[in-house]
Order: sequence, then C-alpha cells, then structure tokens
Amino acid sequence: MILVSAGHHEGAQGASWNGRSEWPQAVMWRNLIMTYLGDLGESVPSGLLRDKVEYINAANAVCAIEIHFNSAKINGEHVGRGCETLYYPGSVSGQVLANYVHAALVKDFTPDRGIKGGWYRMDQPGVVDYDGDVDGDEKIDYFLRKTNCPAIILEPDFIHRWDLIEHHRAHCCMGIAIQLKNLLEHWGLI
Repeated sequence: MILVSAGHHEGAQGASWNGRSEWPQAVMWRNLIMTYLGDLGESVPSGLLRDKVEYINAANAVCAIEIHFNSAKINGEHVGRGCETLYYPGSVSGQVLANYVHAALVKDFTPDRGIKGGWYRMDQPGVVDYDGDVDGDEKIDYFLRKTNCPAIILEPDFIHRWDLIEHHRAHCCMGIAIQLKNLLEHWGLI
C-alpha cells in the first residue's frame, strides 16, 4: 500500500501567498493522486504530523509520500522556482523512490532542484547554511526520520507560482501515480 499525505493541516496551513495556502492545495494533489492510484493507495487523514506518521507506520505501508509547496522570501518578495524531492539521507530505497517520483515533477516544474537528503530546514551537517548556523545541531526532517517505510517529501514548486501549480496539477498527479506504479513493479510488488 502506498500512503499519500497532504502536508500541514487545517489549523496550520503552511506557506501562503495572496490568501492561498499550501495545505488546501496539497489536499487536492493528494486526492488526485489517490484517484489515479486506485486500490494501490490510501490517503493519510489530515492532522498533526506525529498522528500522520503513526497512521503510516500502523498501516505497514510499502512507501509514503507527503506533498508540500516551497516558499522563500527575500526582502519581503516571494522568490524561488522549481521542484525538488526530499528523502531520508542515506536511505537507498528512499533515494530510489525519490528518483522515480521526481521524474514526474520535472516534466512540469522547472528548474529541476533535484533530489536531496531531507534535513530539517535544509540545515545540512558540515555546511554553513545560514548566518549563525551551528554545526552539530542538524536533524533529519521528522516525517522522513519517523516513518518506518521508505518516504519522500514532494515540493512541486513554490507557492507563489500558484497559476503554474494549478495548471499542471492533473498532469503531474497522473505522472506521480504512474511512477509509483512503475516503482511497485520494479520492486516486484505488482
């Protein structure tokens, strides 16, 4: 079973731009991916992150994905473009999952920001990521760290590129579902 989660929840909707928030868009993506996956997938109920992770772990999933949308501001202006996919650093199966699914994102969302180890706030060990960064305080993203099965976080694009996100949603969600089915076939599960 593939479990699909929408990042954030109703009470904390994540990144926003022009009155539009990350969580409702992620719910639409989750639901559409589920439509294309059919019996191979299951939606993770919305709620607190730890509750979603517990749900995934109790379901004994083959893999899990969570959908988010990036956000970045410089001097009050929204900046940033492109897609990226995050996986548990060092996880071979997580990296394989990321490669499969990321292939669907790059068809619609450019530039390709790549697949990356999912460090919380992208604070990587041994790298000065921001002013005041302290080496040794890095943590792997909670969703990736606490989920028992291979898991990834999808960041199709930046929230301020709303029109592009809306325009490519159906095509990209179908592509994600196809790639997930291809991966299950590759792993010999279907």
